[in-house]
Amino acid sequence: MKRRVRRNLTMAIAIVGIFSAIIMILYYFPSQPQIAIPRFEPESQIIGHIHSLYVDRTTNLMLLGTHEALFRSTDKGNIWTTVKLGNEVPSRDFMAIAPAAVKNSKVLYAVGHGMFVVKSIDGGSAWGVIKQGLTSSDVHAIAIAGNDPNILYIWVVDHGLFRNKNAGASWERINDGPPNSNVLALASVNIPIGMGGIYLYAGTSGGLYRSADCFCGWNKVSNLFDEKTIFSLAVNPSNPNIIFASTSDGFYRSDDGGSQWKNVRKGLEGVTGLALTFDIADSNYIYAVDNVGVVYYSNSLGELWARFR
Repeated sequence: MKRRVRRNLTMAIAIVGIFSAIIMILYYFPSQPQIAIPRFEPESQIIGHIHSLYVDRTTNLMLLGTHEALFRSTDKGNIWTTVKLGNEVPSRDFMAIAPAAVKNSKVLYAVGHGMFVVKSIDGGSAWGVIKQGLTSSDVHAIAIAGNDPNILYIWVVDHGLFRNKNAGASWERINDGPPNSNVLALASVNIPIGMGGIYLYAGTSGGLYRSADCFCGWNKVSNLFDEKTIFSLAVNPSNPNIIFASTSDGFYRSDDGGSQWKNVRKGLEGVTGLALTFDIADSNYIYAVDNVGVVYYSNSLGELWARFR
């Protein structure tokens, strides 16, 4: 009898211990919520490789550029709808989208394979092509000068860096660009460097470079990115010393104009980020999109990221 009581007591203690362990595991290591995959409409639309992102929280407008189409969302990226483009747009490949550096402006520029440069004055609904002076339609990157929204820079594959000083009307070739010619991102950083100039940054498949806008030579910014592909660059409109880079090895931030960089991926563990952008209306918010169209945001300069809802 005593043996049976002792055995039952031992079993009860063991069961209590097991349940206690389960409770502790659930408390300290809660299960991660499943990330809902966005819906793209129409379902027959090929999405393609994701390249670019634009966000304006004041109008709830988001644009997503891919190899195959331009998508629009007004519900924080849960549903992406294809933007119907007219025949005047020569390509559907939106590799980069650049908003005019003016708050509340609906002026956008975009580039891509076979696209030349296209411009919208209504927030991305209608687009017109700009190609006077260009020697090729294969344009990979675009940046608007941080100190003058009428000056634009683009990278034309196999033809180098081009500049426009009249809001996109005509283009002139500047130089061959950085030593690594596989340029995937451009960013104009409004940090004075003397003689009234500022820097232009170029993110490549193997390194980050910059040149003063007198274009007297390109220099490597940091050895950190030598073995990394830089997909996207984003400069804080309110503080140009703060620069973000989306790379093949995660997300990085610089607080000193690009000299030193810090990995910022808390909340983005396991996420392959392809495009970065600051909110056009509120520079406290920065956004990133992954390879299936899920959008994340941070309002802590990238220290913590969360799904945009």
